[in-house]
Amino acid sequence: MARKKQQASLSSSATYIVEIQDWDWSYSFGVNAARYDERPYSDYRHMLVTGKILLPTRLKTKADTAELTFMPDVQLFDFDPKHERKPQGVGYIELRYNRVTGGFSMAIDALHSVMQMLLAGRFKYLVLDGEAMRYRKARIRHYRFETKLDLADYPDD
Repeated sequence: MARKKQQASLSSSATYIVEIQDWDWSYSFGVNAARYDERPYSDYRHMLVTGKILLPTRLKTKADTAELTFMPDVQLFDFDPKHERKPQGVGYIELRYNRVTGGFSMAIDALHSVMQMLLAGRFKYLVLDGEAMRYRKARIRHYRFETKLDLADYPDD
């Protein structure tokens, strides 16, 4: 019986909502020196989104800010149904030093549109759907940038 309870809690889901306050983008390009990467060049386009945690409120008591990094590294062939690798999530969040940090994959061709919306000040919220936080970490299965939302539409876990 205890094992079933433990398994149920491991698979419980949660929604995390961040009000976007700022963002930044960095780019680097060079010869790839990584031993485990066969690509001849390294190309990094990291987008950092910072904001205020709105939900869940129990997380707000431990951390009120979030720093989330989006790395556009998903290519068109990753969407091929014959592709052998089955992803478990699109990223993670972690509670560290009274703030939430996280890293997320993003489709390369979506970066430009997302940055345009952020630059115009249109995206106001970031909604993360994934696992409930366990040991200060949670896997995220889905995220979306929103221009508006009603917090009453989301359960406060």
